[in-house]
Amino acid sequence: MNQEVPENRNVLEAIEAVFLRIVLQATEGNDVTLKITPKPRWQDVGIYRGQLKQVSPSRTTLVSFRQSPMKFAQYCLLMTEIYKSVTEEKIRTKRDLYYQFPTTFKSQPVVDKIVEDIARTFNVKRSALKVVATTKGMFAGPLDIQTDSGNGSRKIASAQDGATLIPTKGLTSASLRILVVPFDNPFVLVVEKDATFFQLLERKFHAKYPQGILVTGVGHADFATRALLHLLTSPPISLPGFVLVDADPHGFEIMAVYKYGALRSRIPLTPADERKIKALLTRVYLAEKPEWKREPFPKELETLLAGGFKTELQAMDAFHPRYLLDNYLQDKLEKMSIFAADARTEEDQSTWLHC
Repeated sequence: MNQEVPENRNVLEAIEAVFLRIVLQATEGNDVTLKITPKPRWQDVGIYRGQLKQVSPSRTTLVSFRQSPMKFAQYCLLMTEIYKSVTEEKIRTKRDLYYQFPTTFKSQPVVDKIVEDIARTFNVKRSALKVVATTKGMFAGPLDIQTDSGNGSRKIASAQDGATLIPTKGLTSASLRILVVPFDNPFVLVVEKDATFFQLLERKFHAKYPQGILVTGVGHADFATRALLHLLTSPPISLPGFVLVDADPHGFEIMAVYKYGALRSRIPLTPADERKIKALLTRVYLAEKPEWKREPFPKELETLLAGGFKTELQAMDAFHPRYLLDNYLQDKLEKMSIFAADARTEEDQSTWLHC
């Protein structure tokens, strides 16, 4: 494996050449090695017309089976998986590759580095390896997202020319505008995996379904992805939505998350959490002010300890982006007559907003 592979040589031929070289080395009884073109060092690059350019010849390093058997195996395994993906025209993500062999690669950055090394060694773009970076929340199709300001409309995301990251801010803003390009029978298709999302785009999904808006949250969708999906499938837009997931329990769970939301912030208490609760219940201010023991503060701590779970405020986002403001806070403040301050004593002015 070396950088001298001609540019017009395809990836399959390059990988075949690597393994042929390995067989020849092993047959001759020599140490089996791989020639790798690593990432350029800072001293190897310079500024040319405002851009970073490599100015020194590319370096090569040897990965020896005898000296680094695990590292050697990692490179060979990834090349094998890349060969399969190119042969089958199947797009993979770096994340997929790592989670398929977590005990071999130990961490995601190991996969990331090796993939980039292979692309540089073969002198091809990473996309030629059928490997894409893992991202969070993307959409593609006849859709623009804009915000209105005092200076007019400003486009913050458009997917008409390909996959676009879903903006993480502004999706709950009152100034937001979702513009769907007019088509007959428009719809939203939510895809579980980003590899499948890219595969559909590569195979010209929009040539067959120009009215379709593809969305992916890469597994369990983040808040921005679910917020965008809610905007697209709720009035006034009200597009029909469909979900494409694996036919397994995990896939059905993901489908349920998209449809109903997820209380992902309901987390088991840790031993440290339990110690903290017990310590709080013995604090001096509870002992000096016995009436507090009748208030929600200690009761909530005891409920947490008995239930064994804690919940973060972000869990409310699962119900609706505005649930915290329009439902939870409104209900609590009304129950505590917060707006009738003249009817409350000074001591009453300090109270707790609790679940």
